[in-house]
Amino acid sequence: MCGADDDVRGLYCAESEKQSCADILSPSSINPASPGGAGWMSPTLMLGSSEMVAAAAADGYDGAYAVVTFDKLPLGTCIEVTPSSGSSQFAPSSAVPLAPKLKAQIFNTAASAVDVYMAGGGLGAYNGCSAAGSETAVPPVPFYSKYATSANTDFVSHLQSIGYSNAGSQLDSVVTWQGGIRGGATYAACIASGGSKQACAPPGNGCNGGGGICIEDAETACALAFEGVGSYTTTKAIESCKFAFAYDLHWNRDVRVEVVACPAGLTEVTGLIPANPNNFQGRTFDTYTTTMEDCSLPSASRLGNTFDKGPWRPGYDAMYVSNLLGEHYTTEDAPLPTADTPCA
Repeated sequence: MCGADDDVRGLYCAESEKQSCADILSPSSINPASPGGAGWMSPTLMLGSSEMVAAAAADGYDGAYAVVTFDKLPLGTCIEVTPSSGSSQFAPSSAVPLAPKLKAQIFNTAASAVDVYMAGGGLGAYNGCSAAGSETAVPPVPFYSKYATSANTDFVSHLQSIGYSNAGSQLDSVVTWQGGIRGGATYAACIASGGSKQACAPPGNGCNGGGGICIEDAETACALAFEGVGSYTTTKAIESCKFAFAYDLHWNRDVRVEVVACPAGLTEVTGLIPANPNNFQGRTFDTYTTTMEDCSLPSASRLGNTFDKGPWRPGYDAMYVSNLLGEHYTTEDAPLPTADTPCA
């Protein structure tokens, strides 16, 4: 947009102007006045963050709020997820007695079951969180400085202390392909009473090292597993990790899904707010949950992806995203440069 239409001499980058993603997104260059030029998943939206807990309480909801992926429904749809005693290979409600119902908004794509966004939920197809050995591509700029991987020696040592002698060689595969770090209060109580790891794990969920790794003490394990590039991310990850543990939510489990009106508190937190919260038809599904945290910008944060179930409230037609420090981006359109307002 600079110069005359036929003048392209300035429309390229010289070698001296080129920067890598790491240069552009370096934590030292990000601050409120210059938030950085890319987006990550907002850690505010993790299951069990203090903001999500407060939103459910403000709405008087006796369950938990979340964002999920579920490809049977359009982005932005709100659903209620209820524990079930279905016939899948995964845990029935009796095996996860502390698990509450969830109200959730669909935020991402590529999951046939209900994939719940939570700390350490599994790195997913588009990993922006952390390197995990040779199991996944290294993000150009990882969202975490420490994660539940083999490179986190303090976390590995903790897992070894609870019986995972091969944690260093198993952990990267588990966090990439086995849904992340599992475990819950009911499981921990079973272990404390003398049960074995595999016997205490809910059906369809492994805790034997190769098929899964399960924590037994959230207070210690969650603090060791996660350290974000930004301190806010660290806080949200630890909140989410502890919440999922306390309420038996970090397991694959059978659920019933019903499409519902979008709760005001939930959509205020997500930023994707329907003009009419009841603009959804009631449908039900019997399915199961999985878990994820890939840290990458989700589908519902891109304007072109959220039109199916609109209209949305003006200015609230995509979910919030964060910069590398976990802080929300908010933007307003700026006019394109013209001859009167040239590029700086």
